[in-house]
Amino acid sequence: MAAMPVEEDPQLTLLTEIFRPYLVENLRFSTIVCQLTAFFDQHGSAGIVNIVVKEQQEGPEAAMEAFLDWIAEKAIPGSYSAVINALKHMEDEKVKHIADWIEGVDPMENMEHKKQIIHTFAPVLKNIPTSQLVRHLTCLGRQDKELLQAHCENKGDCYAAITLMFLITTKAPEWFTELVKALRIINWLELADLLDPPEDHSSLTAFNIPGDVPPAEGCFKACPPQEPDEIIEIELRDYQKELSQHAVQGKNTVVVAPAGSGKTVVGVYIAKMHLANGMIASNNKPKKIAFLVNKVPLVKQQQDQFKKYMSTSKVIGVSGETGSTMMEIKSLLKDRDVIVMTAQILVNALDNTDSNKQRLDISDFSMIIMDECHRCQESSLAPRPQIIGLTAGLGVGQAQSSYKAESHILMLCANMDVEKISIVEENVEELNRHVNIPTEETILVARKQDDKFAEGVNLIMENIERIIAESEGGKRLAELDRKDLQCPNTRGTQPYEQWVVKMKNASATILTDNDMRRVIVACSNHLREYTNALYINHAVRPKDGLTYLQNFFDNERDKQDSFNDTEAQLFRFFTEREEELKQIVEDPENRNPLLDKLGSTMRSAYDMKPDSCGILFTKTRSSTEALKAWIKETPELKHLNPGILIGGGGSGGMTQTQQVDLLQMFKENKHKLIIATSVAEEGIDIQACNLVFRYNYFSNTIGRIQARGRNRAAHGRFFLIASVDSGLGNQEEMNKIRESMMNTATKAIKGMPKEDFLKQIDDYQRRDRAERRMKEKGKVSKQKEHSGIEVELICLQCGNVACRNTDIRRIKSAHHAVFGDFMAERYKTVPNPKKSKRINDLEFLEKVHCANCSQEWGCMLKYCGHLAPVLKISFFAVKYNSGKQVKYKKWSDVPFHVQEFSIEDIEKEINKENVNKLDEDVDQLSLEKA
Repeated sequence: MAAMPVEEDPQLTLLTEIFRPYLVENLRFSTIVCQLTAFFDQHGSAGIVNIVVKEQQEGPEAAMEAFLDWIAEKAIPGSYSAVINALKHMEDEKVKHIADWIEGVDPMENMEHKKQIIHTFAPVLKNIPTSQLVRHLTCLGRQDKELLQAHCENKGDCYAAITLMFLITTKAPEWFTELVKALRIINWLELADLLDPPEDHSSLTAFNIPGDVPPAEGCFKACPPQEPDEIIEIELRDYQKELSQHAVQGKNTVVVAPAGSGKTVVGVYIAKMHLANGMIASNNKPKKIAFLVNKVPLVKQQQDQFKKYMSTSKVIGVSGETGSTMMEIKSLLKDRDVIVMTAQILVNALDNTDSNKQRLDISDFSMIIMDECHRCQESSLAPRPQIIGLTAGLGVGQAQSSYKAESHILMLCANMDVEKISIVEENVEELNRHVNIPTEETILVARKQDDKFAEGVNLIMENIERIIAESEGGKRLAELDRKDLQCPNTRGTQPYEQWVVKMKNASATILTDNDMRRVIVACSNHLREYTNALYINHAVRPKDGLTYLQNFFDNERDKQDSFNDTEAQLFRFFTEREEELKQIVEDPENRNPLLDKLGSTMRSAYDMKPDSCGILFTKTRSSTEALKAWIKETPELKHLNPGILIGGGGSGGMTQTQQVDLLQMFKENKHKLIIATSVAEEGIDIQACNLVFRYNYFSNTIGRIQARGRNRAAHGRFFLIASVDSGLGNQEEMNKIRESMMNTATKAIKGMPKEDFLKQIDDYQRRDRAERRMKEKGKVSKQKEHSGIEVELICLQCGNVACRNTDIRRIKSAHHAVFGDFMAERYKTVPNPKKSKRINDLEFLEKVHCANCSQEWGCMLKYCGHLAPVLKISFFAVKYNSGKQVKYKKWSDVPFHVQEFSIEDIEKEINKENVNKLDEDVDQLSLEKA
C-alpha cells in the first residue's frame, strides 16, 4: 500500500507540527516504544532501534525530534492512532493526558491559533491558582471541572493550568471573556488586565504577538481595563505642597513628615507631576516609576492609593504572593507607568541572570520612590534615576551626641544620593491641625516575687546545663576558654538565649565527633524552648508557658523512636515534672501583675470609648497566641475579638492574603484589637485606630515613632506597659531624647549651605565606594577559592550527611531543593501543624526531618507535579574537604554556586522511573531485530 503523504493526513500533523514542541519537551520516546512494538512489526521497524540508541547518547529531546521526523517522513497509515493509543495505555497519568489534549483539538481549524496557544498562552497562565479559577468558569462542564480539580490536588496548579489552557479553547466563543472575568473575581487583576479581550474574543489573532519576541516571554498587548467611575484630582494642603516642592523640581529629595500627614498622597502627586513632564531627556524613553515598600501587605495598600488618583491601567502591584512575579518587571513596564513592589522584588529582578528573560536595568526607571526610606542602609554604585524618600523620621541609630545624630542622617542621605531634605517649616500650624498626636503613658509594674512556675522550669534547665558541662563535647568547648561560651546565671533573659544559640553553633562548627555534637545540640534545643516558656510566663500566664512546653513535647513524642540516651533523658526531665507544673498553673494565686495591669488598662481605655480600635504590640509570635487566648478567656475583654498580625517568614508566618484579610476585618470593626509583632509598626494605615498598647515591648527610636504613628484617630492614647526591672522605662526615655536629637539634627542639616551639604554627601559616598570595592574584592577572591568545590551538608544535630552541594537545585532563585532517589532514605516527613502553603505553582507541604535524629531540615515542595525536600541551610553545617565545618544563616551567605532547576532536571524527574525499563526495551528490540 502506497504511503499517504503527510499533508493528506491532517491528524498526523497534530503530532508532527502542532504539538511537536510540547511532545519534545515533555515526552520521552523510551516511555512509549514498547506500546508501539506491534504496530512497527507490521510496518517495518527499521530506524526505531536507532532512535532508542539516540536517546541514550544524545538525550530525550533529540530522540523525540528524530521519532517525529520519522513518522512524518514515512506517513504510515494508522501512525496517529497508534501513537495516541500508546499514550493512553501508559501508566503515567501525565502521559495519558497528553493524548486527551491532542484528541481535543480539531486539526482542520485554527491551526495557527493552536500554535499560539501552546507557545504563548501557556507561559503566562501556568502559575495561576487553577483550583480557584475553575469555580468561576461556567463554560466548563462538571466533568471538566472535576478533572481539573483532580489535577490540582494530584499534580499541582502548573499541570492543571496547562490542561485548562487546552480545554477552555474548545468551548463556546465567549470562553475568553469568561476567563478574564474569572481572573478578576479571584483578584488576579494584573493578569486580567494583560488579557483584557478585544472585540473578537474567539480568536487569538487579536493578541498582537510580535514575531521578533520569543514565545516563552508570553507577550500580549493588553486592551485598557475599565477605569473607575472617577479619578480623583489631588488637592494638596499647603504643607504637602511645601513637602513636594523640591521633588517636583527634579531633585533627589527625602520627605520627612509625621505619620498621618499624608506622605503617600505627596508621593503620588510627585509621581503624577513627574509622568506629566513627558519623556526622559537623556534617552527619549517614557518615564517609569518604582514605588518601593518594605512589607508585603503595603503593596496592595499603596497600590490602591495610586489607583485613586491615576488610571488603573497604569499602576500595578507586585509581590511574592500576588502572582504577578511570574511576569517580568521589564515586561510590565511596557504598559504600566508605576509599579508598586517590595524592595526585594526589585533587587531580585536587577540581580536576575536568567538568559531567557529580559534583563532589567535600574535605568529602566526614571524615578524610584522609597517608602519608609529610613531603612535604606546601603548605597549603590550604579547610576540612579531620581530618588524620592518618604519617612516619618530618619533616625539617629545609637547616637548619644548631636554630631553622631547628624552623621547618621548624612549617611542615609548619601545612600539615597539626596540633594534636598523636605520638612514642613512654613506651614507648621496647618500640619499640626491635621496630624493627631496621641497622649503618651508609661506604666511600670513590679515583677512577681514568688514565681513557682519559673522555679520549676529553672530546676529542669539546671539539670540540662549539668549534662552539657559533664559531656565530652561540653568539656571540649570549655577548653576553648571563650567568654561567650560561658553559661550566664540569669535564665530567661536575652544574654542567656544568646549563649544557648552560640553553644549550638559552636558544636556544629567545632565538634567533629557526631555523638558529642548531638548531645550539645539536643540540650541547646531544649534550653531554647524552656527560655521561650519563661518569656511567655513572664509576659502572660504560667498556663500559657506550660501550654507552649506541652506543644513542644507533643512534637518530640513523635520522635521517640530516634532518641539517643541523652534525648530520652531530656524528654523525661519534662514528663517527670509536668504534673507538678500543672498544679502550679492551676493555683489562682499564681497571677502575673504585669498582665493584670495590661488588663485593667485595656478595660479602662475601652470603657472610656467603647467604639475604640487598638493595636497591642508584643515581642514574639508565641506571645501573640498566648495573649489572644488570655483575652478570649477574660470575660471583660473577649468582646474585642482579637486578631493576630505577624510576618510571613518561617513555617508559622501569615500569607499576604491572610494579612490583608485581617486588616480588612479590623477596618470593618470585626476585630476591635489586633495583637501584633513589629510587622505592624510601619506603614499600615488604620484611620480608626486610637489605642496603641506596647506590652513589655521595646524598639528603637524609629520603631517608637512608627508604632505611635499607627494611632491615627483623634484623642488617641499610646501606652508602654513594662516591668520595672526590664529597663524599658529607661530605654523609652532614651528614645524620646534621641527623637528630639533627630528633629534638631534634621533641621540643622536642612539649613546647611548647599556646598557643605553636598561635600559631606560626596565624602560619605566615596568612603562607601572604597568599602564596597574591598568587600567585592574579598567576595570575588572567596568565590575563586571555592570555585568548583564540592561540599557536604551535614545534619546540624547528628552530623549525618544529607547531600552534596552538587545535588541541590534552586527553584525560582529562592528555594533550594534536592532531587534524587538517594535522599529518600536520609529524611522522613512529618505532618505540618500549619496548613500547606501555595504560592503560584509552588506548594509547601509536610515538614522534612533527619531520618536518623529527627532534626528539622525543611519541608516538602510540590513543583510541577514533582515532590522534593527543600532544605533550610540554618539546619545544617557545611563540611569542606579539609574537614572544616561552617554554619551559615542564609543560602545567600554560602560561597559556592547552586545551579538553577532546569528543563533537563524536569525531564530527569519525569523519566527516572523508566531508566531500568529502557534497558529492557532496548534488549528486547535488539533480540527481535536479530
